[in-house]
Amino acid sequence: MTTGPRPESPAGVLFDLSTRSLDAWAAVARAQQRVLEQAVELSAASARESVRAYAELSAAALDAARDVQAVVRPAAEPGTHPEASIELLQRTLRLFETQAQILGQSAERLGASAQEAGKQIQDALAACLARLKDVATRH
Repeated sequence: MTTGPRPESPAGVLFDLSTRSLDAWAAVARAQQRVLEQAVELSAASARESVRAYAELSAAALDAARDVQAVVRPAAEPGTHPEASIELLQRTLRLFETQAQILGQSAERLGASAQEAGKQIQDALAACLARLKDVATRH
C-alpha cells in the first residue's frame, strides 16, 4: 500500500484521485494489450489458415489434373469411348466437391479461432470492468 498525505486533507484527496486514475488507466492499458494480442493472434491464425487452404486446394487441383490426364490420354486415341466425357465430368464434379469441403473446413477452423479470440477479448474487457469498478468503489 502506498502512503501519502492524510486522506482528509486537500493533498490527500488529490493523492487519492491521482492514485485511482493511475489504477484505472493501468487496467485499461492491460485490457487494450490483451485485445491487441488477440487481434494479432487472430490475424496470424487467418494467415496460417489461408496458406493451409491454398495448399490443400492446390494439392486437390494437381490430383484432379493427374486424374484427367489418365482419362484424356486413352480417350484421345482412335475409337474414343463416349464414357470418357462422362468420366471427365464426374472427376470435375469430384474436384468441386473436394474444394467445397476444403473451404468449408477452413471456414470452420477460422470460425473457431475467431470465437476463441472473441472469448479472450470478452474476458479481458470483463476483467478491466471489474478492476474499474473496484477502483471506483475504493474508499
